[in-house]
Amino acid sequence: MFRCSDLYRKNLASRATRSCIRYSHPTASSFHQCNRIQTGGRYGIQALREMLPNLFDCYFDFATALPDLEGEGLRPTWILVAHVVAQLVSHYITQVDEPHSTSFRKFTEEQLLRLVDKIGKLSLKFIERPILGVCWFVVDLSLCIGTQLASVISATSPKSSKTEIILLMVLLLQFGLRKTIESLQNDADLNEPSTSLYTAELWVCLIHVLSLGFSEGQTASKKHPFWLTLKEGLQNQPFLTPFARSEDIWFAIFAVCAFSQFSPRGMTTSSSRLPAYWDLVADSMKLLTLRVLPNDAERFTQQERWKRDQYAAIVTIRCYHLVDQWQWKLTYVPGISRNLQNSTVCQSLARERPE
Repeated sequence: MFRCSDLYRKNLASRATRSCIRYSHPTASSFHQCNRIQTGGRYGIQALREMLPNLFDCYFDFATALPDLEGEGLRPTWILVAHVVAQLVSHYITQVDEPHSTSFRKFTEEQLLRLVDKIGKLSLKFIERPILGVCWFVVDLSLCIGTQLASVISATSPKSSKTEIILLMVLLLQFGLRKTIESLQNDADLNEPSTSLYTAELWVCLIHVLSLGFSEGQTASKKHPFWLTLKEGLQNQPFLTPFARSEDIWFAIFAVCAFSQFSPRGMTTSSSRLPAYWDLVADSMKLLTLRVLPNDAERFTQQERWKRDQYAAIVTIRCYHLVDQWQWKLTYVPGISRNLQNSTVCQSLARERPE
């Protein structure tokens, strides 16, 4: 948890005020309140409390407005304001005495849920950086107020910690992992801001946020929260055919493994920072029938049987690749075994490789 000194906190508030004073929208009064926050203590927390609802609404309106040159020019200002607010909230949550701290935490969480609800009701056809920025702001602020994101899927975790992470995950999936990866494969200019590069950064951030409080020693008894959240996000995505959904799951697995190479500071290694999650592989295989059935000759043409066996071979190679490239440990997963153990590919492999 970041704790800013009084001097640094005042500088942040001052910078935010100077940056936003020229903002011509009716909500500019909320930015002027940053001056009041500098006084600290209970008075400061009250000023911030009064400002948050209006500021959240302003940020939402900015992110959902039609794109224009003026709006794009204001985006860095909003990023700065969001950063200042997160730092101030973090400061007061950790420095103010009870019961003011608890009351402020509860109030902030209520405002976050209200903002998440507004975003969730949008029918977005195109995912752009401003709305993703608002979603990440919500996640960042949740960390500041101490929401336990590591238990995001558990039944006892707060409502906000479930909805905000899943909302961001769904928007990233709606934008498309393929579009994100393609921008990196096509030698995109990393110094030129784009939605594709921003989504890649957010995937890396989500992996590390959902890894908080999770250790490798828990792998056997507890599933990694990131995989569980990704699984839920994929279930909410539309698909044309079962095969298309199966391929989307496979693409997501390998893309996420690649993103997990990045450390919180942007350094990369050759290994994944996520543990194995064969359940997602099993989900993709349940969508298709790869095993040999007694009445295959009656149900399928020779060409269809050949395509099925060819795809079974591809799936088998992918499983080996997860073990070899991403250090996934082999474990018995019924959904995988049932689909592959009776396929013609596995029968031939068994004769060559007993394991």
